[in-house]
Amino acid sequence: MRVAIIISGQPRFQKADFESHFTQFKGADRIDWFFYLWQNNEKIINIPSNWWNIPDANWAAEKINSVLPKNHVLARLVLGNYDLEKYKTLPGIGSIEATKLQWHGVKQVDLLRQDIQKKWGHYDLVIRSRVDRAIAKEVCLQEIKKELDFVPNLVYTPNHSRHYCQGYGMCDTFAITTPENMSIYSDLINYIDEYCPSILPAHPEALLHYHLTKNRLILRESLEMTYSTDYSIWY
Repeated sequence: MRVAIIISGQPRFQKADFESHFTQFKGADRIDWFFYLWQNNEKIINIPSNWWNIPDANWAAEKINSVLPKNHVLARLVLGNYDLEKYKTLPGIGSIEATKLQWHGVKQVDLLRQDIQKKWGHYDLVIRSRVDRAIAKEVCLQEIKKELDFVPNLVYTPNHSRHYCQGYGMCDTFAITTPENMSIYSDLINYIDEYCPSILPAHPEALLHYHLTKNRLILRESLEMTYSTDYSIWY
């Protein structure tokens, strides 16, 4: 089974959280990693070290490769600069610009995955995650794949940390689904202006849930995640 993990946003590599991705996913023969990380993080809190404030791409790739297990492969890593993007604002809460910046990163990293998939072949599953969130309970990827074969419009998400607005909401930090569904998931950025503010405010979780529902995707909120507890231990 071939699996892709896509990571975007700030490079907050909390050691225990990141390493949980190596041990808690069961059933994959190979896991390819894709990163689209911000390069200019000097004004952002919770960055692990000065090396990650303004990382060099080669240094970042070597750092990640040094800890990946044998069947995990760094497929692509790109460092983006949000000062050069059309959404020129620091990540935050409550503005449509910050919401667009967040989902721009998700879209960009999934485009990396889509490009490699055309060259290397189809992925059985795609996982969207963050490196400062831990997988709290073992996940059998083969069981998820088996269920998706019968119900292909499912998107697996955490069963907690859900935030709601006007009847829509979910946890938007983690998801497992098919490559086709992840392409829809990551395409939210292209519909934010349609959805916001006429239908919903700049609320990332509500916008994502509305977008998935509009595309007839169904949440399976069954996964367990945890948050960092020791912020002194970073890569």
